Amino acid sequence: MCIRDRVSTQSTWGRYAKQWLFSHMTFIYDVVSSFVVAHEKVEALSRDLPFPDKIKEVIAKESEENRFLAEDFLHNYVSVSFPEITVALQSKKAASTISVSYTHLTLPTI
Repeated sequence: MCIRDRVSTQSTWGRYAKQWLFSHMTFIYDVVSSFVVAHEKVEALSRDLPFPDKIKEVIAKESEENRFLAEDFLHNYVSVSFPEITVALQSKKAASTISVSYTHLTLPTI
């Protein structure tokens, strides 16, 4: 096998590995950021639950701890190690939000 074939094979595997890593980390970022949003909603809604105050405090404390760990993971690991993924996902989410908002504005009300 000549050197050109080896380099070509390595660059092909490198490209696939980079695409896989980007896809995998994008999925992780999306899941964890959705997890953070869900916990923010739980914290807001848990105040109105018809449970004793002690149970509400436990729910709020656990939710806050989990949200903090998720935000820390996003900031200290994903955003620092893979800034291009963070930018790509934030752009994708912004475009999706604009698209949904535009759809709601342009659909006729029945």
